[in-house]
Amino acid sequence: MAGDPAHPTILVVVDDGAGVPDAVRWAAREAAHRGGVVRLVPATRRLLGRSRTAPVLAGAVRTATAVAPDVPVELSGADAATRSRSQLAAESAAADLLVVGGREWGRVRSLSAGPARRAARCPVVVVPPACGVPDPTLPVVVGVDGTSASTAAVDFAFAAAAGRGVAVVAVHTWWDRIADGEVEDQGDWARVADEERAALDEHLARPAAANPAVVVHRISRASFATGALIELSRRAQLVVIGSHHHGRLGAHLVDSAGRALVRAAASPVVIAPVTAPVPARAVGGGRRG
Repeated sequence: MAGDPAHPTILVVVDDGAGVPDAVRWAAREAAHRGGVVRLVPATRRLLGRSRTAPVLAGAVRTATAVAPDVPVELSGADAATRSRSQLAAESAAADLLVVGGREWGRVRSLSAGPARRAARCPVVVVPPACGVPDPTLPVVVGVDGTSASTAAVDFAFAAAAGRGVAVVAVHTWWDRIADGEVEDQGDWARVADEERAALDEHLARPAAANPAVVVHRISRASFATGALIELSRRAQLVVIGSHHHGRLGAHLVDSAGRALVRAAASPVVIAPVTAPVPARAVGGGRRG
């Protein structure tokens, strides 16, 4: 279940890692834009001992209020000593976004191990180190591969772009068709390129029609998706990709392409699960604090 549209909840997993302040600052700015709240959740005892919980949470509260003093900051009821993986998954399922620091994403990924895994319906945002305030005119970049996973990513990206008043850059790559031997001469190349451009147009038709104010830039190229998205992340507010793992907490981040992207991206990366609904209040589109 997604969070309350009238009171969006931005969940931040907090431990003593170096990337957590970056995640907290990004979450506070996002909550200010959306008229929502920041909810701080301590990591499990394995990552954050009982003696460290209080000072780490206090530091995160100070970080959030310094960035957005009008945004309410909530603390999870369970502490690191008692929190289970299923409790964290349940909290994420009731939130609008789950935010982690780029240095900590691998540690959060480990929380999904074992039988306690639960469906997490909210998108995951991985914030890179030293992520400052982005240029508000930069676009939202989205990876499009034509699957149900990229449909969720495209829907999220259009909602985010509409809320921010910026363009969408839709990236579709098709090196796999080269690798599969479908292109043997110039005629094949032109045919495949036309087919892939048409497939991208078809995939974008519905969200583009639903968001007529959003300018769409299409990129269709014979290359690898990860490299293209990393390159474009240097000139983007967000990069959005889909999850092929059906929304399980942390499983958003297990494939090799996703790992490479979140390690190297210059902007926050949003991993939108197939089960994630598009928020009623678009990301960045609410009250500004």
